[in-house]
Amino acid sequence: MKQKENLCGPVAVEETLIFYKDEKPFNSVVKSVYTPSIKESLITDIQDYFQKEGFKTKYVRSVKAIKHQIKKCRPVIALLDMGNFLVSIPHYVVITGFDEKGFFMNDGYKKDRFMSFKDFKKRFKSMGNVALVAYKENK
Repeated sequence: MKQKENLCGPVAVEETLIFYKDEKPFNSVVKSVYTPSIKESLITDIQDYFQKEGFKTKYVRSVKAIKHQIKKCRPVIALLDMGNFLVSIPHYVVITGFDEKGFFMNDGYKKDRFMSFKDFKKRFKSMGNVALVAYKENK
């Protein structure tokens, strides 16, 4: 799904819903997880949304834990700092796979974007190592 400015949270939710074949109208997702006054989505609002939609949720905080979820065929929503040393730019991505060098993710702009584990760890740590898994009971 192609992202509009500041809507990476709703896009990450929608991509996860599409993965589980549980697609919802995008505008309703935006209304549920995006806070216009701060121009972003909070991970707690994303978690609440999934739980209200009947999903189980779990926070994961390490590369090892993310890999474990991916091996279970569960996409992982991670919050990364996509800025540089001068400015922080929080951005949600949906991790969908990995190889021996890094993760594959949908970032709202590009599908199957690759990021090395080294780069991921730096960007993940900068945002507090916050990632969320939403899954159906049978996954």
